[in-house]
Amino acid sequence: NPKDIESLYLFAKEGWLKSELSRFDEEREAHSRFFVGAVIVSEPVLELIRREIRRLSPNVKIDIDAMRSVLLADVLKRDVIEGEKADAAKKKVAKVAAALLKAKNEKKETAEDPPEIDVAATAEAGNGISGGAGSIA
Repeated sequence: NPKDIESLYLFAKEGWLKSELSRFDEEREAHSRFFVGAVIVSEPVLELIRREIRRLSPNVKIDIDAMRSVLLADVLKRDVIEGEKADAAKKKVAKVAAALLKAKNEKKETAEDPPEIDVAATAEAGNGISGGAGSIA
């Protein structure tokens, strides 16, 4: 069975050297119901769900908090949204979202800031052109 062979590889010397065990643990965590549940109730996913519902029912006003309440109360199982593993998944999703937002803001700030111009160097380089001592009058 290929799945069994992959599991054995995790404990082999080559697997340890390539840190396959940590990769396997991250993969398992990403597929966990707690992680998926935390992603579903995150702000970007709720915005996406809101947009899709608006497309289906354009005359209905949709509140994100009300939608989150419906998801938490009626759609998702209680064990997926409560407990130690659920809290850890929520923290990880929030941490990644904050890092992405920070990177986006930094990128936006660098795009908005004009490049700094060294006025002294520009004046020295342009002395012959701007009508200085060596220009023709």
